[in-house]
Amino acid sequence: MALYHEYIHYVHEMSTMAGTTGFYYDMIRMAIFTAYVDVPHSSRFLGIGDAQIQLYDRLSHTLTAVYGSGEAELAGRTILSVEKIELIKFKGYAPGEDEPMNMLIPMLYYQYFDQNLNRYEKDTILLGKYYVYEGLAHALDQLVAEQLGRSLENAPGSEYKVLALLKKWLAPDLDYRSFLEVASLSLSYWDAGHQCYRMLKEAGEAKEPAAYLAAEKELVQRLLRESLGGFEETLDYIRDIFRQRDALFVAVAHLTEKMKAGFRARIENPVFEVDVTYSGHTRRMNEYVPLCDYMYVFEDNERYMRDFLGTHLDHDTSFDLKIFLCLMDYFSTETKGIDDHACPLFTSCNYKFRQDHSHICGHQPRLSFDRYQKEEGYCPYSLAIGYTKGQDRPDQIKGN
Repeated sequence: MALYHEYIHYVHEMSTMAGTTGFYYDMIRMAIFTAYVDVPHSSRFLGIGDAQIQLYDRLSHTLTAVYGSGEAELAGRTILSVEKIELIKFKGYAPGEDEPMNMLIPMLYYQYFDQNLNRYEKDTILLGKYYVYEGLAHALDQLVAEQLGRSLENAPGSEYKVLALLKKWLAPDLDYRSFLEVASLSLSYWDAGHQCYRMLKEAGEAKEPAAYLAAEKELVQRLLRESLGGFEETLDYIRDIFRQRDALFVAVAHLTEKMKAGFRARIENPVFEVDVTYSGHTRRMNEYVPLCDYMYVFEDNERYMRDFLGTHLDHDTSFDLKIFLCLMDYFSTETKGIDDHACPLFTSCNYKFRQDHSHICGHQPRLSFDRYQKEEGYCPYSLAIGYTKGQDRPDQIKGN
């Protein structure tokens, strides 16, 4: 069942405005990042320079508003109830624009128990796409479990409860399916948290919620249809950034084509993942957003080739996507100052470098680039780092 939950996350990343906005901003931030990696000499990251730090910070600041609070804010807590909601003003920035966009983000005040069962009266979280994602994916996952006659999760993590508590506060009488459709519709806006709050509040106050929801669906369809041309041009621009970097171009071209198809599917049916789940024919989701590469993780010791990595793609495309995954990991960890972490492929990788240098791969995968030797074969992480400056093959990267 966890696989369906994660698949729903992928569906939202590949077909909604909230999902693709994050991708767009991340690609621009990553382009800035690559200018400050000390390649070809080493994998060392020098920090964003003064010339571009303002743009980078503005993009990061805007993404914070899009995502809202994250899992860490509720770690070790059992959220009990929403006590109050305030709309907080926030300034976001579009790439290339100096004038800020005025945003509203719901701030939820809540009561909770800590891990020692001490009760606290008030703390706050910002409702962005993260909690909409988690609440909706969990709800759909639980519906599938019920359809299959499996036991439901009795004590879900607090990150999964936020959306349901928001409904209880704003629209307690709204039927459950309509509630999930509202959450799905909100993801067709880049400020998903505010839109989810708005639609739940209006649906809860509407004399005819069904008519209100039908009008919102039509509005979303119209807005998506009007923005389709610009959306596809933006994705083509992102794809072409990588045109001189063969593997990354293949990976990004694959992803952007799937995003275009997912966006068109939203125009036809803006809540298709809710409808597919309720139909009981969950395999039909693959008609809207084809399944991505996936990893099955076994809960035992972190030994070599522990986990299973699967794909339905051709070998070259799948390998290029692994390089792109490693690049995103390198970008994310370096910009956050995280030096001790495992390569995302650590427990499923079958490359010779992984066998000979498990400590590097499990703790400082960026050093795979510094320690690369031609006879140890292709390493996705090493290739990813080399691509930060457009170099295409390990022997080119290290001058072998």
